[in-house]
Amino acid sequence: MAMSVISAKSEVKTKDKEGDKVENSSPTRVMGDGVVKWYNPARKFGFIAASDGSKDIFFQLRDCKKGFIPVEGSRVSYSKISDNKGIRAIDIQPL
Repeated sequence: MAMSVISAKSEVKTKDKEGDKVENSSPTRVMGDGVVKWYNPARKFGFIAASDGSKDIFFQLRDCKKGFIPVEGSRVSYSKISDNKGIRAIDIQPL
C-alpha cells in the first residue's frame, strides 16, 4: 500500500495571550500498512514493521479498532501520527 499524507485543520478558533484569534490545526496523519512485529498482551503495547521499510512504529492496544486484538505476524493498516511522546500508530485494523 502506498503511503498517503492526510492533513486537516480544525475549524476551532481560540485566542492567544494578546487576545488575537488564532486557528488551531490537528496533527498530520500518514496512512500505511505493515505487519505486527511484536506485541506484549500483558503490557498492551507493541511494534509494527512498516511495509515501506521505514522504522518500526510503536502502538498501544487502545489505538486498535474495537474488537481487534493484535497477533504477531498479522497484517494491519494504520494511521501514523506524531505527538509529544513521538511517532505512534493509531486506528489499527486488520487487512
